[in-house]
Amino acid sequence: MNKSRYDSVLSSLGVEFEATSPRVISIDSDKTGAFSIYLSEGYRLEAIPAENTESGKHWRVFEPGIQGKSFVFPPSEE
Repeated sequence: MNKSRYDSVLSSLGVEFEATSPRVISIDSDKTGAFSIYLSEGYRLEAIPAENTESGKHWRVFEPGIQGKSFVFPPSEE
């Protein structure tokens, strides 16, 4: 099976992050739900949502395989 570029980059990042775990330096977001997480060593994770018009939710962060609480953005106004 051939590895994609994503698989190769992710694999090498995993090795690097095991040797030296990255630290979160700062987080920035905007009103559309996009956000950036700035990490040590110059890394940055950027995420731009695709709107889910059925639920109005942009993001859901959860622990895979666990039935528990999750973080939803934007939060419900209930």
